[in-house]
Amino acid sequence: MNEVHQLASALLTVVFAAAMFVVGHLYIEKRSTRIPTINHAAQAFVLWTNPL
Repeated sequence: MNEVHQLASALLTVVFAAAMFVVGHLYIEKRSTRIPTINHAAQAFVLWTNPL
């Protein structure tokens, strides 16, 4: 019976981790659509003024 409890606990942990991964992914996707992206001209200017 102890093995059943360990298996249930392990499965619960895996489900929780998967749920956190999905929620984090959805949060990052939603947040990235609200953040303005840098355009190519501004990126070229930054690279021109600060060469690597």
